[in-house]
Amino acid sequence: MSDGGGGGGGGGGSFAADGSSPGRMSVPKLMEHAQQLVDRCDPDYALKFLQRAHKIEPANMDVVDMMAEVAMQMADLDLAKKYLEHSIKVVSRVCFMPACVVYGLLLVSLVGSAFVRG
Repeated sequence: MSDGGGGGGGGGGSFAADGSSPGRMSVPKLMEHAQQLVDRCDPDYALKFLQRAHKIEPANMDVVDMMAEVAMQMADLDLAKKYLEHSIKVVSRVCFMPACVVYGLLLVSLVGSAFVRG
């Protein structure tokens, strides 16, 4: 997975609207900027911020789930499924209860059904 850096929609280059570079931000700031980019209909560039956050904290479930959500907004089912499967792996390391596995499988099935309906 690439952490991005160049190109990408309305954000322009490797800097956020306020001039911040993804490489210099904390994970919460990266997620905040990603959400702002999603709100401005620039999920491709938002994903670059999230990928950087994931590189910093690969076990952060909020980042992984947001990456899956952004991939769904981009209509990239394969990418969304990849992130959700990663989410299941992370959850299964932390939570050994069958409910956690069922939750993960449910998320993956929802991705498929969202694209069938849409």
